[in-house]
Amino acid sequence: MEICCPHCSESYDVPKNVLPKSDNGDQQNMRCYRCGEVFTVVFSTKKPAPGKKIHFFRSVMIGAVVGLLIFSLFVAYRNNWAITFSELDHHIFVAFTGESRTMAPPLEQIQVQIDIGYKLSKIDGETLLVVNGHVKNNSQAKLAKVNLQGRLVTKDGITLFETHSPCGRVFKDKKLRSTHNGKFTKLFKHKGRNYNCRIKSNSKRKFQLIFESIPADFNEPYEIRVEPLSAQYAKAKLKRSSN
Repeated sequence: MEICCPHCSESYDVPKNVLPKSDNGDQQNMRCYRCGEVFTVVFSTKKPAPGKKIHFFRSVMIGAVVGLLIFSLFVAYRNNWAITFSELDHHIFVAFTGESRTMAPPLEQIQVQIDIGYKLSKIDGETLLVVNGHVKNNSQAKLAKVNLQGRLVTKDGITLFETHSPCGRVFKDKKLRSTHNGKFTKLFKHKGRNYNCRIKSNSKRKFQLIFESIPADFNEPYEIRVEPLSAQYAKAKLKRSSN
């Protein structure tokens, strides 16, 4: 504590713990060693207000709440916004690894619905059998590389024709009529690879299967069977900053 004589302005650096005790509590008479002036020193024995501590703890609490909010949004985003509190530990695992550890195999999560199947005559005289429908992802995670297999099966269980293609691409009849046989697989490719069909959690995508070279007089009763051929859980990726 710095004490200054009001008469000669001489200053003294005196620790509070060496100030003589006084009945007045927060003031004491002191004598200047330079000029001999006696003056009253006023000091406080009260503890400083805990304003700084309160501000620090408040900042810590706000930071913790903001951090928890950001963490929750990150986990929800990496799980395609499909969050259930009963599987929160699993969602956190998926958020940081992009992999599923407890979910059922992806093929078991796919539900196929056939909307229509019809014959289509091409310009070159060949006949196609076109099957359109929807695929639903019943899992809590996004699926990728979803491919389907279609079969024409007789009542005796004999497969007459078979085809496969990724979901997510459907073409109009005009396009199909002008496409040569053997070239249909290219319609379902992107940059030389099978189109990567991605389906969000609890969402649907359209599909189209094309059976080539069906005899024009093919009237034998048959059953159209469409089943998932392959799929995998999509690995979530963070968007990189452009900076």
